[in-house]
Amino acid sequence: MGTYAYLTVGRHELLSMRNDLDDGALSMFTERDRLVGKSVTDSVVYQCRVGAALDRLEIQGFTVGLAEEVFPSLLCSAMTGVKSASAEDVFGCTLPGEKLEDAKHRTLKYLTSYTYDRWRRTFRACIKYPNAESKSGSPSAFTRHGGGWMSRGFLEGFPLPDDGDTRYFLAAALSSFDVRASVRLDLAEFSEFYGADDEVCGAPEPILVLTEGKTDADFLERALRLLYPHAYEFYSFMDFEGAGLEGGASRVVHYTRAFVAAKMRHRIVALFDNDTAGIKEQRALTVRRLPAHVRALRLPDIPQNCSYPTVGPQENVRMNVNGLAASLELYFPPSTVKNAGGKFEPVQWTGYDQKMKRYQGQVINKDAIQHRQDKLLDLCKSHPAEISKHDWSGLRAVFRLLFGAFATR
Repeated sequence: MGTYAYLTVGRHELLSMRNDLDDGALSMFTERDRLVGKSVTDSVVYQCRVGAALDRLEIQGFTVGLAEEVFPSLLCSAMTGVKSASAEDVFGCTLPGEKLEDAKHRTLKYLTSYTYDRWRRTFRACIKYPNAESKSGSPSAFTRHGGGWMSRGFLEGFPLPDDGDTRYFLAAALSSFDVRASVRLDLAEFSEFYGADDEVCGAPEPILVLTEGKTDADFLERALRLLYPHAYEFYSFMDFEGAGLEGGASRVVHYTRAFVAAKMRHRIVALFDNDTAGIKEQRALTVRRLPAHVRALRLPDIPQNCSYPTVGPQENVRMNVNGLAASLELYFPPSTVKNAGGKFEPVQWTGYDQKMKRYQGQVINKDAIQHRQDKLLDLCKSHPAEISKHDWSGLRAVFRLLFGAFATR
């Protein structure tokens, strides 16, 4: 027997958990995803969009691209396990020696030509052509669709790491569904263990983001809640004002090094402006190799900044200001960077950095721009329908950069 929990997308069961809950499945949900209503009064159910779950997995460092990249090494490890394990460990049953060797031989032969693309095709066939309801103890849909005889150490045909972490599988599997579909964690059989006020998923450990100043931190935090409300709990932004801290690119380097020296284990992202000073300080921070839980990033290049009006000592021209003068203000909707006449506030060159051999620039009327952006953030918070009326592609690029900060091997 046992107590079961299920992770599903529509009618497709991705994961069934017996007696214990899977940490990978829990990591895709927050307590805000808990359903409350007449249909679930006697159970504990969490639900979010597939797109939200994929974003949360990416923030943790697990993407479909990375799953494909690690697939061969995971498969190799799984094959080694098949060779050396007992019948009970591999197949979940007892087999005589001769039958065991034959079963191992057939399994290994199948796995020799097994690839990520083959897994993906078979898995998508499971989704498109389900031929039976998935129930605990029944043959998996993967096997029914030609997935072969899968030994333990695999989940729906996907090889698991030695520690059993399911998040590579979940990232790869969920990418086959519509991002608007709902992924559901049903803990009905666990309801006797959890009261209405008990937290099952808990709060994620937030990533600390260090920006060049208090306005950047404030605006990013508020924009994240508007554009990716399912992700804001995964980040914490440095409170410059509350702590009385100074801003600037060089201070980002200072604070990051201080946290590293203090052996702080929280994940940290040092986020620099996409300008000359930002590039210079990012390089200074990465002269020494950073710990695996620390990243030094710079605001991304975006199309809007490729041909931007600038003011020079002799002439006014449009230039690519990515890497020269792109502060956070230039990533907000264009309407907030334009003056009353409908023209972009230009970038003015403020000096030449001899060491970097490039100019440093800053957008003119920065205070007025920030005031307009502050008002827009407040307006969209009060009236969410306003969000779709503006072009947020620049800020979305910034958040995609943050989401993928740790999605590397």
